[in-house]
Amino acid sequence: MEHLKHWEIKYKTYIGKTYKTYIKQFIETANFNIQKATYSDIIKHIETLRKTIHHPKIITNKLLAIKKYYSCLLDLGILETHPCYNLKLIDKVDRSLAIETFFSDSELEYFLKRDLPSLPKLKLRNKIIRQLLVYQALSVSELVNLKVENINLESCKITIENSRTLHLESPQLLPLNTYLTKDRKVLKQNKATDILLLTKNGNKIDQTRLSETINYKTKKRFTPRILRQSVIYNLLKNGNDLRQVQLFAGHKYISSTEKYLSNNLTELRHELEKKHPL
Repeated sequence: MEHLKHWEIKYKTYIGKTYKTYIKQFIETANFNIQKATYSDIIKHIETLRKTIHHPKIITNKLLAIKKYYSCLLDLGILETHPCYNLKLIDKVDRSLAIETFFSDSELEYFLKRDLPSLPKLKLRNKIIRQLLVYQALSVSELVNLKVENINLESCKITIENSRTLHLESPQLLPLNTYLTKDRKVLKQNKATDILLLTKNGNKIDQTRLSETINYKTKKRFTPRILRQSVIYNLLKNGNDLRQVQLFAGHKYISSTEKYLSNNLTELRHELEKKHPL
């Protein structure tokens, strides 16, 4: 298991906590030689997982962790070939919206104000993250890839590259200004990076660890995906125009926004009919 120690040391900031767990589970449960694994071995392992795990998304994430692990072994020179680089699953993932998991406006307000334990130099950054997740309903990918140039405090605008430009709310302006002029410089250290939101070591935030960051040492959990969905749903429920919400959310197709009106969301449809009668 010496190679595992080398892997953990080199990739501890590259691999998220959940993926590390999945990789260790793979190493512990695989009934074949990890370093001599074949495509067929990985297929059989996935088939074994299906017997106890019935959620396609979890199976997919476990495979992604395995693939990432083998990519690391290749990088370390331990292996010469990747046994499952081109393996893709075709499971049908349930993409319906679970309205019962959405947060109300008051719960979103609570999330914005929630002050979690953190290093002093990360306190303001974490506040900005919470605001971007609610005020602009950014996806995880959009948030971690924001650049300094995407923020324009003079015009109160934030630009999501290749997508849309959104208005910054007044509670965001002072925190962003302070972060850009002070806190980010501390986090950045001497590194050359244009990424807006940085870790304590001056690196880009790992997408897989964002949920852990915004829920550190707390019982009530807010996941970034449900936060985004909740904001979109509440905007429609409160009578905002469907097309405007589509532009706000950055949905390429109107059908992506319309699905918030389906899934038997009778209450939402009733509210829209009252405010926008045809």
